[in-house]
Amino acid sequence: MRVGQRTLGGPNSTTTEEAYHLRRMPNKRDRELRRLRDAREANTAIPESVLSEQRRPMIGFEDRYEITRSGHVWSLRLGRFIKHQYHPITKRTYISITVNGKHETRGVWRAVVDSWVPAHEHESILARLPRELHGQLALLREKNEEIAAIAGAYDLPTQAVFAIFLSADACGAA
Repeated sequence: MRVGQRTLGGPNSTTTEEAYHLRRMPNKRDRELRRLRDAREANTAIPESVLSEQRRPMIGFEDRYEITRSGHVWSLRLGRFIKHQYHPITKRTYISITVNGKHETRGVWRAVVDSWVPAHEHESILARLPRELHGQLALLREKNEEIAAIAGAYDLPTQAVFAIFLSADACGAA
């Protein structure tokens, strides 16, 4: 050890100069964490234009939350939009709500479908694509233009239409 350098801890710890370089050197984990943070911010940001969007009561939490067609959740108690959470592995946004000690996590697009699309319209949306595609994410992604056309016809975001198709098998619809 050179004269004038201090150690940060015990005999095997790094010097202040080494610690400085360790903090300054970008590594793969730091880049990945920064990439995840940026993706989370991009997927959970609430634009100013959302303030004027029409809202409907969120099914299951009608007296506490409202949801817009674009998936932003308004808290009646707080008087503001609440941020979505972002799952880095599935790359999906969701909302996590605790009411009276009961905790529920719900996908944003599932909540949009529940609140904005009447149950009788689910079947007409499902009928627009062949049944073998229902619940098959890989096959549905190949039909992205068709799903976008369906979304436009029902004035829904494409993610909400994906939510209907992906939940078709679970619900036993069509």
